[in-house]
Amino acid sequence: MILALLALVGPIDVRSEPFPALDEPRQSGCLVVRDAITLTGSAPFGGYSDILLDAEGGSALAISDTGHVLPLALTFDAEGDVTAATASRWHPMIDAQGRTLDKQTGDAEGLAPVADGYVVTFEGEDRLVPMTAKGRLGAAQAPAEEDEDVLGANSGFEGLARLRDGSLIAISEGKRDGLAIVRSGRQDEAFSAWRRSAYRPAEDFAVTAVRQDAASGDLFVLERAWSPWRGARARLVRVPEDRIGDAVVEGEALGRLGFLEGIDNMEGMDLAPAPDGSLRLYLLSDDNVSPVQRTVLMTVGLAAGCGSGAAEAAAGTDAPAQEPVED
Repeated sequence: MILALLALVGPIDVRSEPFPALDEPRQSGCLVVRDAITLTGSAPFGGYSDILLDAEGGSALAISDTGHVLPLALTFDAEGDVTAATASRWHPMIDAQGRTLDKQTGDAEGLAPVADGYVVTFEGEDRLVPMTAKGRLGAAQAPAEEDEDVLGANSGFEGLARLRDGSLIAISEGKRDGLAIVRSGRQDEAFSAWRRSAYRPAEDFAVTAVRQDAASGDLFVLERAWSPWRGARARLVRVPEDRIGDAVVEGEALGRLGFLEGIDNMEGMDLAPAPDGSLRLYLLSDDNVSPVQRTVLMTVGLAAGCGSGAAEAAAGTDAPAQEPVED
């Protein structure tokens, strides 16, 4: 325990560079990829599965599936696009018994803010756990037994978000008969007793992140797919607030992004208003601590006129992006 307490913080050198070959915004469906940066860093950099921007927008907190927390300093341009990111310290996740987590126990996936800090979902050893900004973990709650066969070893509750009413929603990566598990409830309620419903992702896609827009109440869901011949792909869906409680949650497809737009293994997402009041989506990729993958932080906007009907019509398939957007 003493060694764990001494290891509450460690040095790290994280820097960023502009994403290559993205000199101007590109549109695919209703999604406009406005900017992107690639992050690199010294050990233990990598494996980031979710991100939360602070209310002021100048910093963010990322969690890694290797069991650590990374506070990031962010730089934005006048339009709300992320142009740079740095970090100088990291915090290991330490459980309620004072033990640092390893890859098996520290596979953190979803991150949501609560009144006294954060809550995190883990997969492998599936659980919901309160956490401080410096990675100290509280008492863990296990999921319901009826969910375990869907969650499996690597298909846990990757999507986690706080809703406007203060409750939480979790969506599984794993699915059965095309449906992911949705659990919704409050932090002071047993995780296993949260209301159970379902979410329908696109075929071949799985949920990796979820966030609610504080202004509209719409729920945004990030889905991911990968195949040897198509590579990594991402799909974004918008669920109107009045449909979040449906028995089977289905939303409007906003668009799909692929390698031409800089997509890697997109797992994390947060939302924030731009200076002009429009919405920005910030997508973060998990490099799996692999030299052949990248950590990409991407700024995505919604095209003008993409209301409910227009969004569904414009979403398209896995076709390449449309022409560059003229500012």
